[in-house]
Amino acid sequence: MLLLALLASFAQAAFVTEPYLQLGPRPAPDRLSILWHAPDADATWALEHQSADGAWMPVQRIVQRRVTLRGTRPFRIYEAELAGLRPGAEFDYRVLRDGAPVFTARGKAIAPPQAPARFAVVGDPGAGSAGQRAVASRINAAQPDAVIVPGDIVYPNGRLKHYLSKWFPIYQPVFRARISAAAPGNHDFEECADLAQPDCLAYFHVWSPPLNGPAGNAVALMGPAADQQAFKALAGAKFPQAANYSFDYGPVHWTILDSNHVMDWTRPDLRQWLENDLAQSHAPWKFVVFHHAPFHSSGKHAEHQRLRVLSPIFEAHGVAVVFAGHVHNYQRTHPIRFVAEPYPTPLGSQQPIPGQTIRDPNGVVYVLTGAGGAGLVDGAKTGRPSTWLPFTAHFEARQHSFTQIDANPELLRIRQIGADGRELDSFQIARK
Repeated sequence: MLLLALLASFAQAAFVTEPYLQLGPRPAPDRLSILWHAPDADATWALEHQSADGAWMPVQRIVQRRVTLRGTRPFRIYEAELAGLRPGAEFDYRVLRDGAPVFTARGKAIAPPQAPARFAVVGDPGAGSAGQRAVASRINAAQPDAVIVPGDIVYPNGRLKHYLSKWFPIYQPVFRARISAAAPGNHDFEECADLAQPDCLAYFHVWSPPLNGPAGNAVALMGPAADQQAFKALAGAKFPQAANYSFDYGPVHWTILDSNHVMDWTRPDLRQWLENDLAQSHAPWKFVVFHHAPFHSSGKHAEHQRLRVLSPIFEAHGVAVVFAGHVHNYQRTHPIRFVAEPYPTPLGSQQPIPGQTIRDPNGVVYVLTGAGGAGLVDGAKTGRPSTWLPFTAHFEARQHSFTQIDANPELLRIRQIGADGRELDSFQIARK
């Protein structure tokens, strides 16, 4: 009913969701994608961006998908690739309906290699809470070049109605101007695979990431066959391809992974894709993002640290930082290496991979940034190192927060910013 009410309220408006920037299927410094959602009515839509001489340049092709999921008031998703941009520069763009401008904004193109860039990383955000709104305001004030989400994007699960009520309205000031990208979490996939709620798995409808990763294992769909068929028709090639991908932005190579149970990262073909992706990048910095934090000092979700199995790959290929969420607080490890013991059970097991963490200045820093908006956990551990595991360097669970990264080819400065604007933690990594 909420979804129907939301869409009905937009029926007379130009948009269901105002335009937002995405990487698109083939991101590059001179191009990106812009998406918007509109009521289900025939109209002639156009997208234009302003050239250096002030002329408005039209996009030649706009792809339209009609959303007709059971229980959802029909609407349309439009996507267009904007090309010919000046790398790293701001640009003005506008959307026209039937020849009349209905939306104008200023975006920013993807930064070229070696150019400095600022990123915001915020996990577990879309709860519709006061904390989420406060963090979103801080992110907007920080003016990042891109926003990255390590999973559990919207709560209680990844339904379309939750995106319309708890995601786009809150982050629209950022998303109209800057690119965002996300990894899928358990609330996005595992808690939303039953298409008896046909607007579930909206990740595959509203995001447009590169389709350059392995398909891996598809989400195990459940529910009526007709609803599964309707979902697949709307998702198209994005299902399940969009769950794992990589891209470059400025001096950083980002690798985004699906860490849900269905993905068996002991599979040789998946591990080879990851190794190739990291080995082929010549970016000064390599970051990996997924949902289930592999190293943390919380009791909650301690059994979900199964992606430790990938640590040797991260170490071998020079990954500087791994970002995750799942636990609703902020934690940072010392630079560590991980020596795994033989792991006899399938990766789908709830048990963490046993092994030994070794403090090593050449190791990987693991940042758990799951305090974006959902209810915080383990506040009593804040400021009490005696309650942390030895690999933990910092722990903050007293307020919602996000991670701000300022990256140039020689130096990373990473800060955790609280909902009240205070710096909760900071560290730097310099190239050797």
